[in-house]
Amino acid sequence: MEHSAIESRVDNLLHLLDLEKSTHYINNLSGGQQRRASFIVALLHEPSILILDEPTVGVDPVLRASIWKHLRDLVDTQGTTVIITTHYIEEMRQANTIGIMRNGVLMTEESPTTLLEMHNATMLEDVVLKYCLKDMNQTDIKSSREASEIIDPLMYSHDDNTKSSQTRSVHRIRALTVKNVIVLMRNIGFLFFTFATPSLIVAIFCFAIGSNPSDLGIGILNNEIGGGDCTKFTELKSCEPIQLSCAFFNSLEADRKFTLVL
Repeated sequence: MEHSAIESRVDNLLHLLDLEKSTHYINNLSGGQQRRASFIVALLHEPSILILDEPTVGVDPVLRASIWKHLRDLVDTQGTTVIITTHYIEEMRQANTIGIMRNGVLMTEESPTTLLEMHNATMLEDVVLKYCLKDMNQTDIKSSREASEIIDPLMYSHDDNTKSSQTRSVHRIRALTVKNVIVLMRNIGFLFFTFATPSLIVAIFCFAIGSNPSDLGIGILNNEIGGGDCTKFTELKSCEPIQLSCAFFNSLEADRKFTLVL
């Protein structure tokens, strides 16, 4: 979607759900406002299939009626498939088809009018109660329909969808990248911690065990020089043991990292 189209649709949905456009983060909104903001995100891209879980919970009757009117418009004018799960039975009168499920079993699936006529009831609550009582009293419950009759197997060609799937993957990666950048920029403390922690670890490592040793005292007992010392030794002129020992000791002292105690 173009940015202008997104802005226009956001404005319409904010007006629909009675939310003010502001710079507040979602985590600073109330519980009801957060649910409405989530609902806006679900509607933003005009999906062909919309699955909603308790979309009208926690809203006032006027807003509930507005939400249902918008969902009906999506179904009637745009052909959107809307699937809703809810415990508010009476508001489901506005649905085309109602499925009553209990303990994972779909007990019936009919239009609201048909269900009311079948059970000679005026309220859908009474119809649902009858099915629940019937389910409790039966010892061997069978589903009114087999799964294969309700959901057709999804048949598609993998080759035909490979290119479009790759395109969608690129868009998803881009969206996730933008999302993570925004999250980091909004949380400066976390951003600083993310980049500062590796540098701090390296600095501590180098300070503790990564530097070269210095001024290490070494006690030496060298029987090769007898009772003498290496003070008169200047350079290696032969392969005599005393010459080799003194050459080695002098090289250590010249490095200034060791203090020799002879």
